[in-house]
Amino acid sequence: MADRMKLINQMANKIERELREAILIEPHPCYTKMELYCEVCLKTKSRLELRLVVPDEKRVVDDYMACHDCIKQQNIRVPDAERSLEFEVRTIAIIRIRRGK
Repeated sequence: MADRMKLINQMANKIERELREAILIEPHPCYTKMELYCEVCLKTKSRLELRLVVPDEKRVVDDYMACHDCIKQQNIRVPDAERSLEFEVRTIAIIRIRRGK
């Protein structure tokens, strides 16, 4: 668990730097957008309430966003895939930028 948190923190630092550089070159609100759609219940949710569900690594089925409520109600399994982890890390980086840290 400590290794996962260390990895998440390192990845968040990297993505935060990339986002800050992109914002300096061309400021655009989409880089720090916090509201996205849950693709299961079709409601607008905060990034904090969403997870990227990666059904398989071979991309036979597309990745989709699901909120915590839908994950629990539909018994959706959220694997620890790299793309899912990157979504979580990007959320942390966006929060840091929005807080001005």
